[in-house]
Amino acid sequence: MNKLHVLTIMDVKELVEGKTVTVSSTDGSAISVHMKNAVLIADPEAGTDGKITLFEPDTGCKIDLDSDNFIESIRGNENAMVVRFSNGMGGLDIEITGKTLSLIHPITNKYARKEPVHKNFVSRYEFINRTGVFVTPEYFEYIYDMEFKNANVSADEFVDHYGEKYSNCIQEVPLSGTFKYEIMDESMSCLALYEDVFEPNLWEIVNSLAVEYEAERQLKWENIESYKSALQEAYGILGKMQLESKNPSKYQS
Repeated sequence: MNKLHVLTIMDVKELVEGKTVTVSSTDGSAISVHMKNAVLIADPEAGTDGKITLFEPDTGCKIDLDSDNFIESIRGNENAMVVRFSNGMGGLDIEITGKTLSLIHPITNKYARKEPVHKNFVSRYEFINRTGVFVTPEYFEYIYDMEFKNANVSADEFVDHYGEKYSNCIQEVPLSGTFKYEIMDESMSCLALYEDVFEPNLWEIVNSLAVEYEAERQLKWENIESYKSALQEAYGILGKMQLESKNPSKYQS
C-alpha cells in the first residue's frame, strides 16, 4: 500500500468523489463501527475546518465527523485513509472501494411514467442519490419552483449543500430488521419500473409507491378537468335549449 499522507477535508473530497467506502473501527478502538457500502461526503466549508459524513444507504446508519470537535487527524491515499478522533475513543479505517452506490437505480421499463426534467436543474433521481433525501414527485416540483429558484444559486451548489442550507426540516428514520413483500405485488417489487428481474432496495420500493400515487393523482386531476369541461358544455347546450323553448319562432329557420 502506498504511504499514508496527512489529508485535509478538501483532499478527502477529491479522493472519494464518486466512490463508495468500507468503514471499520481501528484496532483497539473503544467504538465499534462497520459499514460495507457507505457513501462518504466531505464538506470543506462546514464549520471552521470542514466536516465528513458517512452514510450507509442499506441500513440508514449515518456518522457526522466535525473537524472542529471530533477529528484529530486524517491520513490516507487514493486507496484508504485513517481518521483519528480527538476524544480518545479511537478511529476509523476507511477503505475506498468503488463507484458510488445509487440509492435509486435508473428506471429501465420503457413503459414507466417519464418524469419531467428541468434543463437548469437535476432529475429527481439524481437529487435523491446526491442528497440522500427521498422526495416524492410532487414535493420535488415544490423544491424546484419555490426553493431552488428563490435560492438563486447553481444546481450543483443547491444539491451539494441541500441538507445544510436549503432544506426545510429533514427527518431521519433509523432502519433495522427485515422488510418482506410478495414478488407479485407489483407496487412493492417494482415490476412496473424495471423490465428485468430486479431486487429493489427499500428506497426503490418507497419510490415505486410514490410514483404510482403521483400517476393516480395526475389521472384524477385529468378526469376532474374532463368532467368540468363536459359539464360546462352540457350547461351551454341546456341554456340554449331553454332559450329556444322560450322563443321558438326566433330559432326556427
